[in-house]
Amino acid sequence: MNVNIAVDPRFSHVIDRPALLTRFRHPFELIRRTPATLYTTQHVENIF
Repeated sequence: MNVNIAVDPRFSHVIDRPALLTRFRHPFELIRRTPATLYTTQHVENIF
């Protein structure tokens, strides 16, 4: 989602590497293992 561009630059590595999601069976595993992703997800949800 292009909305992620507004996310804190410190977590941009999560956005710049969408292929990282393919390493896990589902996004929730990535969220549990990566606090930065959890922050990004919450931030995006707060926008909406």
